[in-house]
Amino acid sequence: MHEDVYPRERRRERWDAPGEGRFLTCSCYGNQAFLRSERACNWFVEALSHAKERHGFLLWSWCVMPTHFHLLIFPRRDDPRVSAILRGIKQSVARNAVKWVRENTPEYLPRMTDTQPSGRITLRFWQRNGGYDRNMRTGRSVWEVIRYIHNNPVVDGLAQRAADWPWSSAREFEKRGSGPIPIDWDTIPRE
Repeated sequence: MHEDVYPRERRRERWDAPGEGRFLTCSCYGNQAFLRSERACNWFVEALSHAKERHGFLLWSWCVMPTHFHLLIFPRRDDPRVSAILRGIKQSVARNAVKWVRENTPEYLPRMTDTQPSGRITLRFWQRNGGYDRNMRTGRSVWEVIRYIHNNPVVDGLAQRAADWPWSSAREFEKRGSGPIPIDWDTIPRE
């Protein structure tokens, strides 16, 4: 993979420029595998679907991994900010997870406990930082990221083929209409 697609240093600032795709990655708290269960992945899919409907962004690619997720989206031109999109997805998943853990496996709560610099203690599903955010300006970079996102489960040994991983848009790319969330095909730029 081309090294600019996912550099080692995480970028925290956001450049909300209209007319650009956005490659977003967010990690679970402490890089723990909070997204390994089917239940948690379903919460993510529901939250992503709801955010897509609410914010009207175009969805080009996505993948849920046990410790993180990747999105490639194209925000609306009149409101290119991704903060509200990510907040909606992440808060929904975190609320569901914390509620489930409290009710079913309270012994797991210490793994989610975060003491902030102020001394405040919170339960956390996601890392504190805003994650990784990169603007996509060319069709070539968009397609590099799509391949990277889809190949993630293969590289990590979770699937033999990208389309075998149920928690990504790779199935949609293999056969339209076969994934849990529709991709906005006609808007993806040419390579």
